[in-house]
This record gives sequence, structure tokens and C-alpha cells, in this order.
Amino acid sequence: TCPTFSPNGSRILAGGDRARLWDSATLKCLHEFRQHRRPVSSVAFSPDGSQFLTGSYDGTTQLWDAVTLEPIGKPLIHQSEVKAVAFSPNGTQFLIGFADGTIRLWDTTTLKPIGTPLQQVKVVCGVAFSPDGSQLLACSIDRMARLWDVATLKPIGPPLEHFSWWPHASFSPDGSEI
Repeated sequence: TCPTFSPNGSRILAGGDRARLWDSATLKCLHEFRQHRRPVSSVAFSPDGSQFLTGSYDGTTQLWDAVTLEPIGKPLIHQSEVKAVAFSPNGTQFLIGFADGTIRLWDTTTLKPIGTPLQQVKVVCGVAFSPDGSQLLACSIDRMARLWDVATLKPIGPPLEHFSWWPHASFSPDGSEI
């Protein structure tokens, strides 16, 4: 589930019963990550490819070194299942979306939360940063998405409603569309 390519395209990281790292040319499994106690629901590479995140239904998120394949720090333990993870474009922050309807911004270096949790209302199923890193997008199973200002951690405008639930969040490359 939730496969993603490394920035240089040489590896694929995917969730499922556990996270696995694959060589994209040979499709050989390079490593299985067994740290999480429940399935891995979300994965993301840092923009420079030096780190990656795994988020799990067990309520933990782990930052990993993409070269050594070792954990960076201890797992982040949450009160709710992790549903989505994303790195900021400059790699200094990451975002986690939870089953309890909250999203949380974290500092990549200190592994400390930034500000208070942001309330999305229902189960968050996708999170993304705008290309310039100034906005966050979170979508949830209630057919709503919301934009947030990264500097103030305040919502930008009203929630955006869709005719169906939003399973993923992303911005267009120029940031003008979601």
C-alpha cells in the first residue's frame, strides 16, 4: 500500500503488513522494516532522499535514515492511528494525519511537535505541503479538505467540499491547484 519512489527514482518504499524498500530497477526487496506492531498505512521520502517516514495503524511514526536504514530517534507515539505522512519541500518539517481527525506538524531535526494539533473533523486520509511550503492540505473521509497556513497554523478559508471522500492530498507543481 501507499508506494512512493525515492526522489532519484532508484528505490520504492511501500507500506502494508510492514514497510518494505525495493530496488526500482530489479524489483528486489532490499529491506523489511519490522518496527511497527500493526500495518504501515503511510510512507514518505524526504525531498533530498536522505530520510523517510513510516506511519502505522499502531499509532506510531518512525523517521529513518535512508542510507543506513536505521531509525532516527525513538518512534513517535500517538493516541490515534497514523493515516498519512508528508515532508515539507525543504525537508525541515513533516506532517502527520490521524484517524482521530487531527493533523500535526513536526520538526525533522528535534522530532518535536510544532504548535498544537490542527482539527480536521473526521479521519484524515491525506496530507500534503504546497510546493513553496507555505500551506498544508489535509483531506478526510467526510468529503472535506482544508488548507492551513504553515506560519500561523490557522485555516485558510472555509473547508472545501467534494462529492466523494478525498483519499489523497496533493498540490499541482506550481501550487495553484489541489
